[in-house]
Amino acid sequence: MEKRDIIRAENMKIILNLHMRHLYQIDSYDNRVEEQLKASGFYYVSQIGRIVSHRLTVDALVERWRPKTHTFHLPYGECTITLEDVAMILGLRTDGLLVTGSTDHSTSGLENKCLAQFGVAPGPNDHKESEIKLAWFRTLKRRQHLTDQVSKKIYVKCHIMCLFGTTLFSDKSGISVYWKYLPLLRDFSQIHKFSWVDSTCLAHMYRSLCRAPRYDCKDMDDPLALFLVWAWIRMPTIGPLPVDTSFSLARSYMNMIWPQSTTEHYKNWITPDVRRRLDDLPLDGFVWDAYSPNQVVPQVIPFDINNGANLWSATVPLI
Repeated sequence: MEKRDIIRAENMKIILNLHMRHLYQIDSYDNRVEEQLKASGFYYVSQIGRIVSHRLTVDALVERWRPKTHTFHLPYGECTITLEDVAMILGLRTDGLLVTGSTDHSTSGLENKCLAQFGVAPGPNDHKESEIKLAWFRTLKRRQHLTDQVSKKIYVKCHIMCLFGTTLFSDKSGISVYWKYLPLLRDFSQIHKFSWVDSTCLAHMYRSLCRAPRYDCKDMDDPLALFLVWAWIRMPTIGPLPVDTSFSLARSYMNMIWPQSTTEHYKNWITPDVRRRLDDLPLDGFVWDAYSPNQVVPQVIPFDINNGANLWSATVPLI
């Protein structure tokens, strides 16, 4: 049985209450690797700062998620997070090679991959089974002198693995990352050619949302920043006002300003308050054309992101 069914069955006496952690701060990077970071395709997502988590919004929306259709059920129809949302909010390209490969849980496999790419392998205390601690990658980043292409590429690869472990595909702990992504970073010139949006980021988001309504689930995996910013962009009445117009659009919510009509009550909100706002959502309360020229200045969206627009409405399997 799912949480929302229990909530409705017991006349709202049971409140869905995920143990919502704070969103992890995206790791900073040295400006000397900006060229390599842009070449990798992870420049825009690296610009996102700290976004404050809002558990009440997550709780209320998770109740409306239907795993069978992968959609939220709102008063005026169904909606979901799309390829376009991921591209616009996180700044990841849509078109590209499929992110796939085998999963190896062996210590020898982990060590061999790290030795091949970094020239050094994590020690016994730096990894557990198929996960490598983010602290190991951060230490390796700091050790790079950044005076040649080799050290800069190693630095960016470590930075990308930290992005995976804090923002895109992190688990509930936020202290480690699966090393299964390392083989995809082996050839630096190929990193930007992968589609990190559909078969990875969006699929990870759907899986997290499908698990969250289960009665025994007490936490959600990432990408929570994508989830929250999507909700605030699409339903402005339940979120803060954007304070920036640069790309990626998640940057708009780094330093949040809540509307004056909301500020007085925001600190005392409980989940039913957000539920009520969703129940009372007016006909124009959901922004269906969130990224149209009427909503976002066209010059803000980079050409390479818009280049994948023909795929945003494609009807194909994610995996």
